[in-house]
Amino acid sequence: MIYPLVDSVLLSDCSFYEEHMNPTKCEKFIRSLKRIQEIKTVPYQTINQLLQMLCVSRAQFYKDKNDLSTLGFEFSYDRSKKRFVVTRDVYPSALTIFDPFMLE
Repeated sequence: MIYPLVDSVLLSDCSFYEEHMNPTKCEKFIRSLKRIQEIKTVPYQTINQLLQMLCVSRAQFYKDKNDLSTLGFEFSYDRSKKRFVVTRDVYPSALTIFDPFMLE
């Protein structure tokens, strides 16, 4: 899992990736890592709570969700269980998901 690494390195400073990605891709990379981290570590929250925690609009959240799906990370909200459920996570490490972002 990436969580301590994400908090200490990736989310605090984007400069590590600026050599390989433009700022827009860097922001998208970090935003995607935050989504994965939040959904995996705090699945028992509502969509509105998640949107507030991530400081994004509902529209942006669903755009990011679609991007993550194309990279092999899928999730949904189970209303009966009142939690997010990861339905597909094909990568052994979440960091490998973002190789396509770096190659664009």
